[in-house]
Amino acid sequence: MHRPIKGYKDEDQLCASNVADLKELFKKYPNLSYVLAGHQHMYFNPQGPDEFGPPPERTDPGKHPNYLVSGGAGAPLKKKGFYHYLIFTVDGNKVSVQLIRAAEKDESN
Repeated sequence: MHRPIKGYKDEDQLCASNVADLKELFKKYPNLSYVLAGHQHMYFNPQGPDEFGPPPERTDPGKHPNYLVSGGAGAPLKKKGFYHYLIFTVDGNKVSVQLIRAAEKDESN
């Protein structure tokens, strides 16, 4: 998705009616593990105690998907943003995600 369901800043996420509609739709798919969005040009994990830490592992079917913002390209990063990528591993009904922080670019050259 482009705009997140749960974003770091409320003004950058979907409006309440769109969020409600999507959450209702997602209930039909209990094996939907993660919903990823960009738009905020940062990594954000609203599920965890550390909003900038790795996403939680899950076992499906679950009650609802985990929401992540992974928008580290295309524009300058947000203040707390960092370049990164995610690696998803599926093992039967377990899904885990590794958060890989990219090496910082050397701007001195």
